Amino acid sequence: MFPVPARIPEAESSGRAWGSGHPQHPWNRQALTVHELPVTRSILEIVLRQAESHQVTKVVAVDITIAALSDLEGEWLQSYFDHLSRGTPAEGAELRVRRAPLTFRCDACSSEFQATREELASARCPRCGSRDASIISGMGYTVDSMEAQT
Repeated sequence: MFPVPARIPEAESSGRAWGSGHPQHPWNRQALTVHELPVTRSILEIVLRQAESHQVTKVVAVDITIAALSDLEGEWLQSYFDHLSRGTPAEGAELRVRRAPLTFRCDACSSEFQATREELASARCPRCGSRDASIISGMGYTVDSMEAQT
């Protein structure tokens, strides 16, 4: 396994929270799957560039971190990856997806803290208790590493 230096903000991120923006909401499912196709292409391009530069013959797995507010779904990414990677060294590779928490900066004391997407509405600064905070990270995705055979 070796690191893959790639951090990519989502190109067309919706910034929506739960509710009508939730991936399972009926009128959003198609928009999200269309959104995931170009992201998956980007992931595959990164993987194939790294595979070529490291003389990899077979990519076994790719580790990806998806930020908490991203509407990307691992299941759809894997499905598109399976289709797009046919005939490449990445064919059959497993996408191992991890969700990263949101990172906030407290507007009152400048302390940074993390919360999950589910905690977004009730997030408070652990240092001063303020609810006034700005999200400083929580969108996009990162291709972290890949497991391969040479």
